[in-house]
Amino acid sequence: MKVISKFIADKLNCIPKNIGKYKAMNVGQFQFLDSFQHMGMGLDKLVKCLGGKIEKFPLTVNYFTEKGYLMDKIKLLFRKGIFLYNWTNQNISKENYEHAKKVWQVFKMKNFEEYHDLYLETDVLLLTNVFMNYIIIYLKDDGLDLSHYVSASEMFNNSLYKSSGAELKLMTDMNEYLMVENRIRERMTMTLYENMNALYSEAMTQYIPTEMLGKVSPEEVPDIQSIMPDAEIGYMLELDLEAPVHLHDYFADYP
Repeated sequence: MKVISKFIADKLNCIPKNIGKYKAMNVGQFQFLDSFQHMGMGLDKLVKCLGGKIEKFPLTVNYFTEKGYLMDKIKLLFRKGIFLYNWTNQNISKENYEHAKKVWQVFKMKNFEEYHDLYLETDVLLLTNVFMNYIIIYLKDDGLDLSHYVSASEMFNNSLYKSSGAELKLMTDMNEYLMVENRIRERMTMTLYENMNALYSEAMTQYIPTEMLGKVSPEEVPDIQSIMPDAEIGYMLELDLEAPVHLHDYFADYP
């Protein structure tokens, strides 16, 4: 990223996940998204989900057809290519070796450079086919275009509001906005690890806030323990607390 910024710093902006990873990178009018933020699986598994159907690989078919290859050869590229990486510390399977050898022979590779280039072309086209199919599915189901979202979670959040018909009200009171913003933590925090059956689907059935109704005085707030989880009105509490000096170290790690 430092090298790129030397040449196009005025056109480059990013959405970082952390200091070494980026969710999106914008260069002028072009946006580069991290497909793993949408499809959290390896390319091999994603391609297998397409079932090897010709209509699922239009880009691969078009690209290699224009290069003069027939369909019986192109079908060999409807799966993840075989390329051994030292960092995987794994040997190649007999099945994968036979496939790689067949690709080498059918495409008449003369040297490893040609095989390397074919592998890269295949990988790029496979990922593009997978992402296009992913986009088409959700366009049909939700009418949302995933290419406009940085991650699947962002899209699912919009899908939730779209399907529920809920309308988000803008926060117009600066003090209320700052109250919420000041409570956003910029790092991952965990106080208790728990799990349950249907954890994520259960969370999707819970109430989420859609608007700030305004401030209330402490006297107007009901007993906290009497507020039901499915109550139509919830409360965000701002407290001034004093912790005894001898407990400071105990609380130092949280929040």
